[in-house]
Amino acid sequence: KAGYGGDATTGSCSACAANTYKSSDGNMACTTCASCDAGYRRVGCGGAAHGTCNDIDECSSETDDCSSNAQCSDSHGSFSCTCLAGYVGNGKTCTACAANSYCTGGSAQADCPSNAVAPVRSTSRAACA
Repeated sequence: KAGYGGDATTGSCSACAANTYKSSDGNMACTTCASCDAGYRRVGCGGAAHGTCNDIDECSSETDDCSSNAQCSDSHGSFSCTCLAGYVGNGKTCTACAANSYCTGGSAQADCPSNAVAPVRSTSRAACA
């Protein structure tokens, strides 16, 4: 019976243990559910079902390691972090734009012209005064 495994010699059957399943293919043994690739979680394994691997949304589940000054973007099996405008860095570490420069977000920072000054966390060249 699907969801049960047993011993062909004794004829005994019992429900498959957690994280195992038994299909109706005629094999008596319960099979361990396969693991999923990084960034995915197995859902629905047990009984007669082998389950599926579902993407983990690290951003909405707050398991990402993005800076608090970064935007998290989920992708299949992964995520990325991008610094917000006014900050510069790799997304996991974002620091305020330096004095006399401006940052549009991400990892780029540009200096204001030598005769101009920009406030800290300036987001555009137009802010250089």
